[in-house]
Amino acid sequence: MRPRAAGFPRMGRAISRAGIVHIAAHGSFRGGNALLSTVNLHDGPVTGEELAACLHRARLTVLSCCDSGLADASGVGLSRLLNQISGSAVIASVSPVSDQLSPEFMGQLHSRLAVGERPASALARARQALRSSPSFASAAGFICFGDV
Repeated sequence: MRPRAAGFPRMGRAISRAGIVHIAAHGSFRGGNALLSTVNLHDGPVTGEELAACLHRARLTVLSCCDSGLADASGVGLSRLLNQISGSAVIASVSPVSDQLSPEFMGQLHSRLAVGERPASALARARQALRSSPSFASAAGFICFGDV
C-alpha cells in the first residue's frame, strides 16, 4: 500500500498533538517576512504562520527542507519564528537538503533523540557519526535553534 500524501488540514491536526514534529518537504525562504516562508506539501505551500499555529505541544520541530534555517538581515527566519512562537527547539537547514543523503542523517538524529539526547547534542553527535559518509554533506547544513 502506498502512503497517502500529507495535506495541511490532516497534517495540522496531527502535529497539534505531537511532541516531536518532523517535516520533510521542499522549503522556500521569504526574506523580509518569515511568516510567509513556506514548506510545500502535497496540497500546496504552508506558511510559517500556519505551522506555528499548530505547534502548541511540540518540544522539537525538525524541518528537513532546503533553506528552512535561513534568516533575513534582521536575523528572523522560519526556524527562529517557530522557535519563538511555539517555544519548541527547531532543527533546520541553512543550505540545500539532499533527498538521497538526508535519510541516513535523519536516522542518526532520531536514534539519538529517542534515547533522550537533547536536540543540539543529538544533532552534533549525528553529524559526527557521519563525518566519513557522503551523508555528511547534507548533515553539515543543519543547525539547532533552542535546546529544550
